[in-house]
Amino acid sequence: MEAVYLVVNGVGLVLDVLTLVLDLNFLLVSSLLASLAWLLAFIYNLPHTVLTSLLHLGRGVLLSLLALMEALVRFTFGGLQALCTLLYSCCSGLESLKLLGHLASHGALRSREILHRGILNVVSNGHSLLRQACDICTIAMSLVPQPTAGELAIPGRGTRGPSGWPEGIFNQDPGTGHSS
Repeated sequence: MEAVYLVVNGVGLVLDVLTLVLDLNFLLVSSLLASLAWLLAFIYNLPHTVLTSLLHLGRGVLLSLLALMEALVRFTFGGLQALCTLLYSCCSGLESLKLLGHLASHGALRSREILHRGILNVVSNGHSLLRQACDICTIAMSLVPQPTAGELAIPGRGTRGPSGWPEGIFNQDPGTGHSS
């Protein structure tokens, strides 16, 4: 029985070794075939992968350059706008200074004119006061009632006016102008 046990044990061992070899063979062949399939797929897809990578790299570089150019253009235009604003404000400031110069010149001329007028006013002040006094007297005299012809006749002199005046001038009717 021992021989049968030994044969059965030997057959079990051979089957175990055969199973191990078949498993190793399957594992090795399967891994080799999978590696070969992956290698073939890599080689097959390599040009497309490289081209796609280069395309994305080119797009990235192009967009980066465009962003850089946009930033430079915005920076340049911002600087130009600031410079133009500065020049415009300087021109406005110069225009204001010009206006102040004209104002100062006008003020100086007016003060000189006022000074000359002041001296002339001192000289002609008496004349203007006399003229105003005459105007006041004229207004006051116009408010006083006018005497009639009978009131102006001086007793004993008749109706004759000052020497050289025609006779009867004081006897005229003021409405018609005829002698009465």
